[in-house]
Amino acid sequence: MSSQRSVVSEYEKPKSWIQTKQADIFFGMWILLNACVLAVETDMRDDAKDGFQLVWFVLDSFFNMVFLVEILMRTCAEKMGWLKSRWNVFDIVLVSLGVVDTWVLTFIGTDLDVRFVSMLRILRLMRLLRLLRIFRMCKELMLIIVGIASAMRAMVWGLFILGTTIFMCSLVLTRLVGKGGTFTDPIYYEYFGTMFRTAFTLLQFTMEFQPDICRQTWGEGAALTLFLIVYTCFTNLATSNIIGSVIGDTIMKISGDMTAAVQAKAELEKEGERANELQEKFAMVDTDGDGFLDVQEVAQSACFEQVLDLAGLDMNGASELFEVLDAHMSGQALVTQFVEAAMWVQKPPQAKHLLQLECRLAAIDLKLTDSMTQVLTALHRPHDPASHGRHCQQEPAPT
Repeated sequence: MSSQRSVVSEYEKPKSWIQTKQADIFFGMWILLNACVLAVETDMRDDAKDGFQLVWFVLDSFFNMVFLVEILMRTCAEKMGWLKSRWNVFDIVLVSLGVVDTWVLTFIGTDLDVRFVSMLRILRLMRLLRLLRIFRMCKELMLIIVGIASAMRAMVWGLFILGTTIFMCSLVLTRLVGKGGTFTDPIYYEYFGTMFRTAFTLLQFTMEFQPDICRQTWGEGAALTLFLIVYTCFTNLATSNIIGSVIGDTIMKISGDMTAAVQAKAELEKEGERANELQEKFAMVDTDGDGFLDVQEVAQSACFEQVLDLAGLDMNGASELFEVLDAHMSGQALVTQFVEAAMWVQKPPQAKHLLQLECRLAAIDLKLTDSMTQVLTALHRPHDPASHGRHCQQEPAPT
């Protein structure tokens, strides 16, 4: 029990405000406001004519200060784990670009050439990437992005199949239709005269059926028209829909995993709050405040039965639990251990708990085997005769 991760200890340290949803929404509003200011600045500011403008400098400096404060708060809250998040690295890169743009290039770029001014404008446009930070605040946006990223492998293979199909069909149609001599109408050279033209025509059919082209090819015979219809059915209706279905299935799977993770986190937080409440109630029973529950404190407590009801136990169950925890027969049990045990007995055992128990038993068996081997070795060790004689001489004579 002591080596397992305690439900209570997991919630001893309160979560910092910067790590809450409210903080994400608060700074997300500042990001949207900054984007609006950048849009107004794009229309109203003209560096080529007006040069340095104090209003935009003050506004940009203010937003830089806000985002620097956010980074400082996250660094203080997460400490060494701050750089493990890709979003945090993304934030520091964007904020650094804003700082360089506003507080460095604004002053040193006034006397330089047009190319430097163009680079300055590009840096200002890159600050719009701060809007991507809102993605991590919206579950639906993150779900779409993760789904597309996870489905890229299937999408690449699907595009490879489409590309191979277009290449093979283009090769055949260019030789038979565009340069075969059988089709004399100029439209065939326009659509199928070269590999590039044929591939582009087939790409149009892949994206969407082209009835106008099919009507124009009907005059020389129905073979080419039927080929284009079959090609559209294979590429547009079959292959493209299969790729979309794979992406949809991937997004649904990721959505289920994210929902399960959110539910598990909510359940863990609920258990942590309940464990904290139980610890406070059992601390009231511990009248001497030494962190132990003993039989005398339980007998004198008037609210012990109410605390047991909150923990989902009765007197018999509490007595059995107390006996299990009191391994040294001292009549005492730690309050934290009692709360943890009361939480664990409410849940069915999991496979990892059984595996942990089996590993502990194997470790104990190994220690016992080593101890017995050492004892048997000491018993069968040959005695020193001289030492035995000295011991005999030191023994008192029998009376």
